[in-house]
Amino acid sequence: MMDQLTADILESITEAFVTLDREWRFTYINGRTLLRIQNAKGEGLTREDLLGKNFWEEFPEAVGTTIYDKYHEAMRGQETVRYETHFPPNDAWYEVNIHPSEEGLSGYPRDITERKQAEEQLRSPTCWRTQKTRSSPQTSMPS
Repeated sequence: MMDQLTADILESITEAFVTLDREWRFTYINGRTLLRIQNAKGEGLTREDLLGKNFWEEFPEAVGTTIYDKYHEAMRGQETVRYETHFPPNDAWYEVNIHPSEEGLSGYPRDITERKQAEEQLRSPTCWRTQKTRSSPQTSMPS
């Protein structure tokens, strides 16, 4: 069981945080994670609805994705795994850090959708033409 200080710290962080046991069951879900799950699955869900439930059964759409592969890699290899992935069901990009332990895994999925959208805009030819036009010096001579 988690002590109150640890729970307070995990609730205060602005990133999502979740722990899973070796059987892929939710053992802890912080407030940020709960909000994401509620947005995806329904606002009526509570922590109590999810704690003890199998992650892959609750999110079958994640099976066969990079998320599934990387979580299994971390569990199998017992080494920290960090990756970025796009998750089509909610059209979001995540930077995920997974830390294994004897009890299971801790995951920090950070939503980086805005950053990825900004990067894509910077790569767009339209953006480059706009930037070039704005930054190029005036070439007309005064009359």
